Amino acid sequence: MERRRYFESGFGLTTIGGFIAGLPVIIAIPGPKIAATALTGSGVVVGILGISLVALPFLPRWEEDDPTVMRVTRNNLKNAYSFCNGVFGADFSSFNSAKKWFYHNKKMFFIVVKTKHKGPASYQVVTGFFSIFPLTDEGLNMLLGGQVEPTSFSLTHIAPDFTAPAAYYVGAIASKGGKSKGVALGALIERVRQFIEAVPVRVYTRPTTKDGLRAARQQGFEAVDGSGTKDMNKLYVREP
Repeated sequence: MERRRYFESGFGLTTIGGFIAGLPVIIAIPGPKIAATALTGSGVVVGILGISLVALPFLPRWEEDDPTVMRVTRNNLKNAYSFCNGVFGADFSSFNSAKKWFYHNKKMFFIVVKTKHKGPASYQVVTGFFSIFPLTDEGLNMLLGGQVEPTSFSLTHIAPDFTAPAAYYVGAIASKGGKSKGVALGALIERVRQFIEAVPVRVYTRPTTKDGLRAARQQGFEAVDGSGTKDMNKLYVREP
C-alpha cells in the first residue's frame, strides 16, 4: 500500500510537471523569453520530483545494526567529544582537556555506536558515551576534599597508562535512545567490574540523573558523607 501511494503521488507530480513545462507552448502567448524559460524549468523540477517519488520505494535503504560499545580511539575522539558536547553543552570539559586526558590514558573513554550500511557503504553514528577515570593519590585527595571537579581534572589527577590507580571515578555517561542507554549502562557496569577485579580499589561517582542514581544504588554505591543512597549530585563510593 505504501508503494502504491508513492507511485500515485509521483505519477501525479510528473504529470503536473509535464503540463507546466509545456504550458508556454500550449498557450502560445507572446511574452518575455525569461518567463517562458522559468515556467518550463519549474515544470521540469516538479516532474523530477515526481519521478523520484515513484523510484523511492525501490531504492535500497540504510539498514541499522544494534548499538555496540567500543573504546574511544584517536580516529573517533572528535566524534565522541562532539556527541558529549551536544548533550552536556557548557557543562562539559573543553576538547583540549579531553585530548590531553586521552593521550595520558587511552583506556578511560568509551562510546556506543550504531553502524548503518547499504550494500558496501557504511558509516557509524555515536549514540552513547561513558568515562571511567583512574585517579592518582593526588586526584583522589582533591576529589574527596571537594577541591576539584571532574571537568577540571589535570594530568596529575589521572593515573597514566600501565599505572595502578589509587581509585576510579565514573565520570560522564550519556546516551540517545532506549537501546543505547541500556547498552551504555550495561557496558559501564561490566567495565567497572573488570577494572576492580584487576586492581581492587574504591570506585567513586557523582550521579546527576535519576537513572544514574538508580544504577549506582543497584551496584552498591553509598554516599561518602554517610547519608545513604537518596540524593543526586553527591559523591558516592563502592568498596572493592
